[in-house]
Amino acid sequence: MIPGFFKKDSLVAYRDYIPLEKNAKGEYSVQFATRFNFEERGLYTFMYHNCFNYRAQGYSDRVAVDFTVNITEWNVDSYLSAGEIPKPQLYLYFAFLFMLATFMWINTLCKSESKNVYRVHRLMTALVFLKTLSLFFHGINYYFVGTYGHQKEIWAVVYYITHLLKGALLFGTIILIGTGYTFFKNFLSDRDRNLFMIILPLQVVDNIAMIIIEESEFAEQVCVC
Repeated sequence: MIPGFFKKDSLVAYRDYIPLEKNAKGEYSVQFATRFNFEERGLYTFMYHNCFNYRAQGYSDRVAVDFTVNITEWNVDSYLSAGEIPKPQLYLYFAFLFMLATFMWINTLCKSESKNVYRVHRLMTALVFLKTLSLFFHGINYYFVGTYGHQKEIWAVVYYITHLLKGALLFGTIILIGTGYTFFKNFLSDRDRNLFMIILPLQVVDNIAMIIIEESEFAEQVCVC
């Protein structure tokens, strides 16, 4: 609202209307902040309405409007939403637990007889290690989002790389176990190879789709009504 449109002295700025500042180019701008309490979290909507009452102010009935809106949503000590604030700590805690599990698994393999250790067990070791790295980098990525409001590219890229490798290795290991490779036979049949040719690319595509969905959650969405 433009203060000049109102003649009543009883109106209070930022309570009854939002005062706009006009620059040398004839453009109006405003900057304001609002706070929501715990009961009101998530119950807010930003709407813009172009009121066609310009004729009373000396304008035509319809005036074209072109504007840019920058919205920054910030919780106390974090740019993450209320439900995502604990995520950095949770991911780092689980990364620590998986790291302990990795060391315990390696220790078990080292103490076992070589005849009882198959190649698939080594693949499982790599899988748990990649899971540890994925959780660690995911926690670091969320930490920077919560602290600065955006991701640090290096941590995001490293997380997505480990996430893709972990997903592909997980399904590859499951297929190897399901086909009996290393436990009952030391070769892959034509049917087994076909499974790898179909399942692994689908898993990679699925992981890429999940990455795109996660990235879109950090984007800003503006609805103009």
